[in-house]
Amino acid sequence: LYSVACASMLVYGIVLSLPGTVLGLSETAAELGLTLTSRGSLISALFIGLLFGSLLSGPIVDALGYRASLALSSGLVALAMPLLAVMRTPLLAGVTIVALGVASAGMNTASNALSSDLFPGERAIRMNRLAILVGIGGVLMPVTTVVSSVLVSWRTVVVAGGVLAAPLGAWLVKRVR
Repeated sequence: LYSVACASMLVYGIVLSLPGTVLGLSETAAELGLTLTSRGSLISALFIGLLFGSLLSGPIVDALGYRASLALSSGLVALAMPLLAVMRTPLLAGVTIVALGVASAGMNTASNALSSDLFPGERAIRMNRLAILVGIGGVLMPVTTVVSSVLVSWRTVVVAGGVLAAPLGAWLVKRVR
């Protein structure tokens, strides 16, 4: 289960870096008709989602348990990332980004709680490893987007991020039963 928490935190890092990476691209700004102000608003949408998701996720994790919460959150991230890739208006992109924030906050809460319960004598080192994976995920999104930009659009990279979350959610759903 700790490996699931690690994978979740890697995806969480990808989600955290997503708006800054994608909305910083001139291609995205042109496609969505974004100004500097609207880019900032869309980036803030992720943190609004994270705030609401963090308020909700503690009670949800306690009620559903780690596996069900991680399955639900991973599934929502796997759904929201490809949805973001097909959004053609700033409003719909913003709603999708808020949803990503809510879902990824659940991944964060469940992964940290799971790690804490699995390793009560090693909490600090295990939590530190999860934080390192958030950082790796946060670096992966912009690096992958830049490196692959000569071959594919940002939309393909965002869908690929959702594809990373999908097997995690599917594996957890099988284990919940």
